[in-house]
Amino acid sequence: MISEPFWPLNTTLYVRDFHGNDPHFVYYLLQTFDFTSFSGKSGVPGVNRNDLHVETVVLPSDLPEQRAIAAALSDVDALLDGLETLIAKKRNLRQAVMQQLLTGLTRLPGFSGEWTQFDMAQDSALKARIGWQGLTTSEYLTSGDYYLVTGTDFLDGRVNWTNCHYVDHFRYSQDQNIQLSSGDVLLTKDGTIGKVAYVESLPGPATLNSGVFVIRPKAGSFHQLFMYYVLSSSIFDNFLRRLQAGSTISHLYQKDFIRFTFDGKRFADPTFLSLSH
Repeated sequence: MISEPFWPLNTTLYVRDFHGNDPHFVYYLLQTFDFTSFSGKSGVPGVNRNDLHVETVVLPSDLPEQRAIAAALSDVDALLDGLETLIAKKRNLRQAVMQQLLTGLTRLPGFSGEWTQFDMAQDSALKARIGWQGLTTSEYLTSGDYYLVTGTDFLDGRVNWTNCHYVDHFRYSQDQNIQLSSGDVLLTKDGTIGKVAYVESLPGPATLNSGVFVIRPKAGSFHQLFMYYVLSSSIFDNFLRRLQAGSTISHLYQKDFIRFTFDGKRFADPTFLSLSH
């Protein structure tokens, strides 16, 4: 409740007379409006009061029913707020557990050996679609046999295959180095850099667009799923922040990426598969 005089900005419309209707109900009712349709009438983004005046709606004439509907919707809002808070807490807990396990501060039962330093340049093979192999928009097919994976196809750390475009056989076979396999770790290097995905399985042959690295171990130097978690953690986020400090970098160059090092053990142990996504 506002206890002092309140004067809205001239960019704000407000309702002062509810004509006997419940204000809380009107609040939810207004959220059902498609205000973009009002902007379309004039071509200028915004809502005109005169446009709202000609709108008609059907609503309960019984005030107690309006209040009951508003109360039910308010309960739903409270439930969603609670779920968002819980999800945020779980994300923070997940990051904390990852930080403990990935840095060796907490060891799993039965493990006590020394950790050695991982060096991206020496211990991994980085591949991407090189410049002259770049694709034009017309080569993005809506159906086909060969999936094309881009950074926009990453969803919760996995490839959302239903969102992918396709390429023809020539483009797929053009570079065997970027033909995907189960267990590959992917990282975006353009646009929103640092998005990570793990290729758990393949629905069919797949290749990469130019904005994504595929990261593979040399001579079993790391377990791929473990590396996925490393790149998903604050350890790698901090590396990217240091890399971007004082710049507006929107591209992750290989020469910069290979500078990433990590004090971890040789990650060939499949025990780390037990770290659930």
